[in-house]
Amino acid sequence: MDEKRFQAALAAKVAVSVRLAQVFEQEPLDFVLFFSSLNAFTHNAGQSNYTAGCTFADAFAARLRQDWSCVVKVINWGYWGSVGVVASPEYRERMAQVGVGSLEPAEAMETLEELLAGPVDQMVVLKTTEPVSLARVPGAQERPDMQSGIIEAETYQVIQEMSTLLGKLLWSQLQSLGLFREKQVILTLLRQQAGISISYDRWLQESVALLERQQYLYRHEAPVTEGHTACTIVVNPTLIESAPLWQEWDQHKERWIQNANLKAQVVLVETMLRTLPAILTGKRPATEIMFPNGSMELVEGIYKHNAIADFLNEVVARQVVTYVQERLISHRDARLRIIEIGAGTGGTTSRILQMIHPYQASIAEYCYSDISEAFLRYGQQTYGEEYPYLTYRLFNVEKPLAGQGIELGRYDLVIASNVLHATSNIRRTIRNAKAALKKRGLLLLNEITGTSLFTHLTFGLLEGWWAYEDPELRI
Repeated sequence: MDEKRFQAALAAKVAVSVRLAQVFEQEPLDFVLFFSSLNAFTHNAGQSNYTAGCTFADAFAARLRQDWSCVVKVINWGYWGSVGVVASPEYRERMAQVGVGSLEPAEAMETLEELLAGPVDQMVVLKTTEPVSLARVPGAQERPDMQSGIIEAETYQVIQEMSTLLGKLLWSQLQSLGLFREKQVILTLLRQQAGISISYDRWLQESVALLERQQYLYRHEAPVTEGHTACTIVVNPTLIESAPLWQEWDQHKERWIQNANLKAQVVLVETMLRTLPAILTGKRPATEIMFPNGSMELVEGIYKHNAIADFLNEVVARQVVTYVQERLISHRDARLRIIEIGAGTGGTTSRILQMIHPYQASIAEYCYSDISEAFLRYGQQTYGEEYPYLTYRLFNVEKPLAGQGIELGRYDLVIASNVLHATSNIRRTIRNAKAALKKRGLLLLNEITGTSLFTHLTFGLLEGWWAYEDPELRI
């Protein structure tokens, strides 16, 4: 694209926006509405002129919102397939392949009315035909591999070794309960016969999926018995004794625990896996194994003091600092309130508190919240003396704020790090988290983005992991 073409499209947004402000600056307007595009966020190839214009319009509107007394709103439109330069069958087909449908005028205008009538200042409108992440939209900004370069290649090799051996041990432990000892099995009946609690039904289904990847079995849909069509075909039903596998584990363990990035994971997963039969049959609760006598020692090292956790905690903490700095630029005397949902052992909290310490005079409150009193006591004992602006609150984000001692719209910043996935309804959870925010507040999330044998055999054994009511939104 040459400069002339770039400037022509850019001017359509820049010049019109600026002239609009000059013409209507002194007028008592009811509102100002900017039409923008999803391109301001996704940066499609070949549309740098339009993208630059939309980005300018969004930023210009944000500035007017500060200076003008009327409401200033922005709507970032997604794909329109019936009008405009991309209204072609070929482009519609391309968008359909990634789950994006065409916005049509009638439905778009309904959404526009909702924006104008509601409290939101800016809205992205994208029509999807199936659950789709923004990364699947053509031209969406690629996210860097957060683990790339964080840990050395040797650690990745150990993770692969460990995953293979964990698969063998899982298979052996399930066989010890009577599962997968025949060539063809019906999983539902087998769970009942083995005495595995129904609360672990989803866990068992996920176990089958993970074991299928390691080629221990494969699933088959065919009439088997009356009332049952789904069965699992076992590749080799020969019983595998666990003792030799644990000897192999112990040999590798001596080397693995020398790696500071993996020591906590090795110790935790071994502790849970050795007790797996008792957990699955309800003889011992998983929480009793993971938190012996209420101790946080087994899980504390998962959330900090290893390269990946520390890196991600640093990312979150830097975002918090950036937010605080920007707020203080626009409101020098601001006294900010922050709440962290599910603070737990404080893996993320500790880094945030360290980094916002220079701004402590501007922090009115940092609420350390969790669903467990044990975690609140831990947080108070660990951080309370050094950070006097900390408060502590029992908070179940699945329930409305009313009755939990948390005021609607009280907080400038809501933080949730590796916690919201363990709730039953993510839409309701997000609404409740948002309800704690002030207008134009920030919700900052840090979440896992995949499954692994490690998480399945540790946190996956906790009831909350499988309590979801919305499988279509889960990994």
